[in-house]
Amino acid sequence: GTIEQGLRIESARIRIVKKENTVVPQVKYSSHNATNGWTSYVKNGNTSGSENNAIKLDAIKIALENSETASIKYKVHIQEVGWTNEVQNNEQAGTGESVNGIEAIQMQVSGLSGYSIEYRVYVIGKGWQDWACDGEIAGTTGKNRMIEAIQIEIEGLEKYTVEYQAHVQDIGWQVW
Repeated sequence: GTIEQGLRIESARIRIVKKENTVVPQVKYSSHNATNGWTSYVKNGNTSGSENNAIKLDAIKIALENSETASIKYKVHIQEVGWTNEVQNNEQAGTGESVNGIEAIQMQVSGLSGYSIEYRVYVIGKGWQDWACDGEIAGTTGKNRMIEAIQIEIEGLEKYTVEYQAHVQDIGWQVW
C-alpha cells in the first residue's frame, strides 16, 4: 500500500506458504500385543496395531523426533486396573502382558509451541473412533472394549507463514 498519497487499495491477496528449511517435529510409536509382540515403529498418522483381528493392545511406547526441547507424556487405562501413571518419551505405558488390554489413552506434548498432538484408536467391535487431542481421552473406560490399533499425528502451523499482496490504485500489485 501507500501512506499519505491518497491512493486506495483496490484488492488484496492472502496466501499461506510453507516456511523454507523448517524442521517439523515427528511422532513415532510402537504398540505391543500378546500375539505379535512389539510392532516396528511407525510415524505420523500411520497405524500401529491391527484392525478387525480382535487382538488387543497391552502396551505402547511414544517418542518425538526432530525436537530437542519437547517431550510427550501419556498414560493408558488398563482393563480392570484403571489409569496408569503418566510416562514420557518412549517409556512403556501398559503391562506388556496379555492379561488386561488397553481401553483408553491420553497424551500431550510440551515444549512445542504452536503444535498439538492428535490421536485416534481402533476399538474392538466399534472401529475407528473420533480424533482426540492434547489430553483428551481416546477410547473407552470401564466398558471392556480394548484398543486394537492407534494413529498419532503432530499438527501445527509453525511451519507456515501468511503472505499478503495489495493492489494499489494507479500503481498495481505490490510485491508479496
